[in-house]
Amino acid sequence: MVRMKIVVALAGKGLLIGVRLLKALKKLGVESHLVLDEYSDEEIFAETGLKRSDVLSLADHSYYNRDFTARIASGSYKVEGMIIAPCSLKRVADLAQGYAADLIGRAADVTLKEGRTLVITPTETPLSEDDIRNLIVLAEAGATILPATPLFYTGVEGLEEAIDQIVGRMLDRFKIPHNLYKPWGMS
Repeated sequence: MVRMKIVVALAGKGLLIGVRLLKALKKLGVESHLVLDEYSDEEIFAETGLKRSDVLSLADHSYYNRDFTARIASGSYKVEGMIIAPCSLKRVADLAQGYAADLIGRAADVTLKEGRTLVITPTETPLSEDDIRNLIVLAEAGATILPATPLFYTGVEGLEEAIDQIVGRMLDRFKIPHNLYKPWGMS
Protein backbone atom coordinates (compact mmCIF):
# COMPACT_ATOMS: atom_id res chain seq x y z
CA MET A 1 0.00 0.00 0.00
CA VAL A 2 1.28 3.47 -0.91
CA ARG A 3 1.58 5.91 2.00
CA MET A 4 -0.29 9.19 1.84
CA LYS A 5 2.09 12.11 1.16
CA ILE A 6 1.57 15.69 2.32
CA VAL A 7 3.78 18.73 1.82
CA VAL A 8 4.12 20.86 4.97
CA ALA A 9 5.48 24.40 4.93
CA LEU A 10 6.27 26.44 8.02
CA ALA A 11 6.11 30.08 6.99
CA GLY A 12 5.47 32.49 9.83
CA LYS A 13 4.87 32.90 13.53
CA GLY A 14 2.96 30.17 15.36
CA LEU A 15 5.44 27.38 14.69
CA LEU A 16 4.03 25.25 17.52
CA ILE A 17 1.17 24.46 15.14
CA GLY A 18 3.48 23.24 12.38
CA VAL A 19 5.59 21.21 14.79
CA ARG A 20 2.48 19.55 16.24
CA LEU A 21 1.25 18.83 12.70
CA LEU A 22 4.54 17.10 11.83
CA LYS A 23 4.34 14.99 14.99
CA ALA A 24 0.75 14.00 14.21
CA LEU A 25 1.57 13.06 10.61
CA LYS A 26 4.49 10.91 11.78
CA LYS A 27 2.31 9.14 14.37
CA LEU A 28 -0.40 8.52 11.77
CA GLY A 29 2.04 7.10 9.21
CA VAL A 30 1.61 9.95 6.71
CA GLU A 31 4.74 10.75 4.68
CA SER A 32 5.67 14.40 5.21
CA HIS A 33 7.69 16.67 2.92
CA LEU A 34 8.84 19.74 4.86
CA VAL A 35 9.95 23.19 3.74
CA LEU A 36 10.89 25.91 6.23
CA ASP A 37 10.95 29.50 5.08
CA GLU A 38 13.94 31.62 6.04
CA TYR A 39 12.04 33.55 8.72
CA SER A 40 10.64 30.44 10.42
CA ASP A 41 14.15 29.08 10.54
CA GLU A 42 15.11 32.00 12.79
CA GLU A 43 12.04 31.66 15.05
CA ILE A 44 12.11 27.93 15.75
CA PHE A 45 14.06 28.07 19.00
CA ALA A 46 12.32 31.20 20.28
CA GLU A 47 8.85 29.71 19.79
CA THR A 48 9.38 26.00 20.40
CA GLY A 49 12.66 25.55 22.28
CA LEU A 50 13.70 23.17 19.50
CA LYS A 51 16.68 23.35 17.17
CA ARG A 52 16.20 23.45 13.41
CA SER A 53 17.56 19.90 13.20
CA ASP A 54 14.92 18.72 15.71
CA VAL A 55 12.12 20.07 13.53
CA LEU A 56 13.65 18.66 10.34
CA SER A 57 13.90 15.23 11.99
CA LEU A 58 10.10 15.17 12.42
CA ALA A 59 9.66 15.04 8.63
CA ASP A 60 10.30 12.14 6.29
CA HIS A 61 11.84 14.51 3.73
CA SER A 62 12.97 18.12 3.96
CA TYR A 63 13.97 20.66 1.34
CA TYR A 64 15.69 24.02 1.16
CA ASN A 65 13.24 26.77 0.29
CA ARG A 66 15.36 27.82 -2.71
CA ASP A 67 15.53 24.31 -4.22
CA PHE A 68 13.40 24.49 -7.36
CA THR A 69 14.69 21.05 -8.38
CA ALA A 70 12.91 19.40 -5.43
CA ARG A 71 10.37 16.80 -6.46
CA ILE A 72 7.56 18.71 -4.70
CA ALA A 73 8.09 21.55 -7.22
CA SER A 74 6.59 19.35 -9.94
CA GLY A 75 2.98 18.47 -10.52
CA SER A 76 4.08 15.04 -11.75
CA TYR A 77 5.17 14.15 -8.20
CA LYS A 78 1.99 12.85 -6.63
CA VAL A 79 1.04 14.12 -3.19
CA GLU A 80 -2.40 14.52 -1.61
CA GLY A 81 -1.83 18.19 -1.02
CA MET A 82 -0.10 20.81 1.06
CA ILE A 83 -0.53 22.51 4.42
CA ILE A 84 1.08 25.88 5.14
CA ALA A 85 0.93 26.22 8.91
CA PRO A 86 1.69 28.76 10.09
CA CYS A 87 1.26 31.03 7.09
CA SER A 88 2.29 34.68 7.36
CA LEU A 89 0.16 37.34 5.72
CA LYS A 90 3.16 38.24 3.55
CA ARG A 91 3.12 34.67 2.27
CA VAL A 92 -0.67 34.88 1.76
CA ALA A 93 -0.17 38.02 -0.36
CA ASP A 94 2.55 36.33 -2.44
CA LEU A 95 0.40 33.24 -3.03
CA ALA A 96 -2.66 35.31 -3.94
CA GLN A 97 -0.64 37.10 -6.63
CA GLY A 98 0.83 33.86 -8.00
CA TYR A 99 4.29 34.91 -6.87
CA ALA A 100 6.31 31.69 -6.64
CA ALA A 101 9.81 32.98 -5.92
CA ASP A 102 10.72 30.03 -3.69
CA LEU A 103 9.86 26.37 -3.18
CA ILE A 104 6.96 27.07 -0.83
CA GLY A 105 5.35 29.35 -3.41
CA ARG A 106 6.03 26.91 -6.24
CA ALA A 107 4.70 23.90 -4.31
CA ALA A 108 1.53 25.83 -3.37
CA ASP A 109 1.07 26.92 -6.99
CA VAL A 110 1.50 23.32 -8.17
CA THR A 111 -0.96 22.12 -5.53
CA LEU A 112 -3.64 24.53 -6.78
CA LYS A 113 -3.04 23.95 -10.49
CA GLU A 114 -3.20 20.18 -9.98
CA GLY A 115 -6.50 20.50 -8.08
CA ARG A 116 -5.06 19.11 -4.85
CA THR A 117 -5.94 20.15 -1.31
CA LEU A 118 -4.16 23.30 -0.11
CA VAL A 119 -4.71 24.32 3.52
CA ILE A 120 -3.53 27.77 4.57
CA THR A 121 -3.42 28.62 8.28
CA PRO A 122 -2.91 32.33 8.84
CA THR A 123 -1.79 33.11 12.38
CA GLU A 124 -1.63 36.90 12.34
CA THR A 125 -4.28 39.29 13.59
CA PRO A 126 -5.92 41.72 13.00
CA LEU A 127 -6.52 41.38 9.27
CA SER A 128 -6.46 44.36 6.96
CA GLU A 129 -8.85 44.73 4.04
CA ASP A 130 -6.02 43.67 1.70
CA ASP A 131 -5.33 40.57 3.83
CA ILE A 132 -8.99 39.57 3.58
CA ARG A 133 -9.01 40.14 -0.19
CA ASN A 134 -5.90 37.98 -0.56
CA LEU A 135 -7.49 35.18 1.47
CA ILE A 136 -10.61 35.41 -0.72
CA VAL A 137 -8.46 35.13 -3.87
CA LEU A 138 -6.87 31.96 -2.48
CA ALA A 139 -10.23 30.51 -1.42
CA GLU A 140 -11.63 31.19 -4.89
CA ALA A 141 -8.59 29.42 -6.36
CA GLY A 142 -9.47 26.35 -4.30
CA ALA A 143 -7.47 26.74 -1.08
CA THR A 144 -8.98 26.06 2.31
CA ILE A 145 -8.43 28.97 4.68
CA LEU A 146 -8.18 27.44 8.14
CA PRO A 147 -7.38 30.15 10.70
CA ALA A 148 -5.59 29.13 13.89
CA THR A 149 -8.83 29.24 15.87
CA PRO A 150 -9.71 26.50 18.36
CA LEU A 151 -13.20 25.12 18.92
CA PHE A 152 -14.02 27.20 21.98
CA TYR A 153 -17.42 25.57 22.45
CA THR A 154 -15.72 22.30 23.44
CA GLY A 155 -14.20 23.87 26.55
CA VAL A 156 -10.57 24.09 25.46
CA GLU A 157 -8.26 23.49 28.42
CA GLY A 158 -4.96 25.06 27.44
CA LEU A 159 -2.74 25.82 24.49
CA GLU A 160 -1.82 22.21 23.70
CA GLU A 161 -5.47 21.19 23.37
CA ALA A 162 -6.22 24.26 21.24
CA ILE A 163 -3.33 23.40 18.90
CA ASP A 164 -4.46 19.77 18.69
CA GLN A 165 -7.91 20.95 17.59
CA ILE A 166 -6.43 23.15 14.87
CA VAL A 167 -4.18 20.33 13.64
CA GLY A 168 -7.11 17.91 13.76
CA ARG A 169 -9.13 20.25 11.55
CA MET A 170 -6.25 20.26 9.05
CA LEU A 171 -6.19 16.46 9.01
CA ASP A 172 -9.97 16.45 8.50
CA ARG A 173 -9.46 18.25 5.16
CA PHE A 174 -7.50 15.18 3.99
CA LYS A 175 -9.96 12.72 5.57
CA ILE A 176 -7.19 11.38 7.83
CA PRO A 177 -8.67 9.66 10.90
CA HIS A 178 -7.28 10.97 14.21
CA ASN A 179 -8.20 11.51 17.84
CA LEU A 180 -6.86 15.04 18.30
CA TYR A 181 -10.26 16.45 19.24
CA LYS A 182 -13.79 15.25 19.80
CA PRO A 183 -16.28 16.36 17.15
CA TRP A 184 -19.38 18.24 18.24
CA GLY A 185 -21.92 15.95 19.86
CA MET A 186 -19.36 13.24 20.69
CA SER A 187 -18.65 12.91 24.41
